[in-house]
Amino acid sequence: MIGVLLTLAVLSSPAATCPLEQAHYALRDAPGVTAGFRSVERSRDWEAGLALFVRSTQPDRTWWFLPYSGNGVGTRGHLASTHDVTARGWVAPDPDSGKERPLGDLDYLAMTADYRVIETVALRARQPAPAHLLIPDLQQALWYRTPWDARQSVPTAFFDLTGCET
Repeated sequence: MIGVLLTLAVLSSPAATCPLEQAHYALRDAPGVTAGFRSVERSRDWEAGLALFVRSTQPDRTWWFLPYSGNGVGTRGHLASTHDVTARGWVAPDPDSGKERPLGDLDYLAMTADYRVIETVALRARQPAPAHLLIPDLQQALWYRTPWDARQSVPTAFFDLTGCET
């Protein structure tokens, strides 16, 4: 019953009118760090049909992630880092290989406008955009899992929905 109520709350929010692949997010306390989604080919291993990008303007860098639900239990979703999905010849990483995941894997929480955690966490193409995304370990990944000359200092990764591309 709670899951049904949360789904209704999500569908009645302004975010429900924005499909995930058109959603734009800004990092709270650091508006120069944005996030959004790009459609990618679906596969048995990567069913979302989307890649999440996180972009910084100072310095100009972009990181890419593929959402997945893992074992499907709990409220946390997962993000597998990957190389630039817009690069010519890009292929999705092997789901069992860490070599193709430059920042490893991260967890995320999706939330409604009133900060309720969405229990169906899978980020998938054509789904309503959550009002907020929290990626708790993004700050550490951008600092500790990157080469020393590419480190990025960002505040705790709490993204707010800021718009919808039409």
